[in-house]
Amino acid sequence: MTNDPASFWEDLYRGRPADASRVNPLLAETAERLSPGRALDLGCGPGGDALWLARRGWRVTAVDISRTAVDRVIAQARDAGLGELVAGERHDLAETFPAGEYDLISAQYLQTPFALDRARVLRAAAQALAPGGRLLVVDHGSIAPWSWNQDQGTRFPTPEEVAGELALDPEGWSVVRADRPQRTATGPGGQSATVTDHVLLIQRAAAKPAPRRARRRRDTGPAWTGPDERSTLVGFLGYLRTAIAEKVSGVPEPQVRTPGVDSGTNLLGLVKHLTAVERFYFLEEPITDLRRTFRPTAGETVESLLAAYRETTARADEVVAGWTDLAGPAPRPPGRSLPPTRRWVLTHMIEETARHAGHADILREQIDGTTGR
Repeated sequence: MTNDPASFWEDLYRGRPADASRVNPLLAETAERLSPGRALDLGCGPGGDALWLARRGWRVTAVDISRTAVDRVIAQARDAGLGELVAGERHDLAETFPAGEYDLISAQYLQTPFALDRARVLRAAAQALAPGGRLLVVDHGSIAPWSWNQDQGTRFPTPEEVAGELALDPEGWSVVRADRPQRTATGPGGQSATVTDHVLLIQRAAAKPAPRRARRRRDTGPAWTGPDERSTLVGFLGYLRTAIAEKVSGVPEPQVRTPGVDSGTNLLGLVKHLTAVERFYFLEEPITDLRRTFRPTAGETVESLLAAYRETTARADEVVAGWTDLAGPAPRPPGRSLPPTRRWVLTHMIEETARHAGHADILREQIDGTTGR
């Protein structure tokens, strides 16, 4: 074996076919519920992780010590129509670290037979996280039959030990996950084996807003005396729609798309989701992936999503304007055998919008202290 790390990894990737079809499952599990942002893939290898993230709207910087690995990722991203979302950089992490600030940094199996101060590299990664950003470190916890390391005496540091080596300030970073899951893995030749992974997920603290006096907006509810049931229901739904738009208006990037809770809920995602639900019930448009309706892409902005929401609700109001009998059938949602009643749709949309308006209340107050409608 060569004594030069760059030559070792270059020979390894030159000897393997270019195949970016597979994503590391623990990265997919972690990133699936996050809103797309800026991602850094340390030791990108074949590029499966970088392309998987880019297909979901992430802007990815793919880094490897092997020039062949980096060039292949760039080429495959370009061929997949993802060239604008994937950048490649060659770095020997023992010497240099990528510049920039990232919402997600992935270090998948960043282990090497050569001398490398991994703690220093991972500490630099933690420092490169944006407020609220996550660092996912996945290490081998066992030896697979196809691994370059077949030393059965190898001791793998535990996730807790890796976290301890980083010596991060607990006021600025917290350990979200530290465990040792097992899975069935498939090697390059198609063989399978049960392997153990060591998983460490660290999150940087969200930026704290400057102390300020909370601003409370005046809240004027719908009219108490509507002429009929439909007017009353439509009045409450319109009131809640306006509340949602007001909660999102004026919130800057990236706070408007930064999750305020571990589930990934964010203000911009709520607008996107409610738009999809309105189109489902009033305009008969299908929802193919409900979870994805909560995740705005990198190209979706406050302005574009609010415009889409307002255009959708205006079209929905046109539909409702023709409803004279609320016991009659509403448009049949795609995939449903029977249509709900019009009364049910209006009541459900009030419930749906009110629930997410409550979420938006909390998220907005966390960002800048604004309360009320």
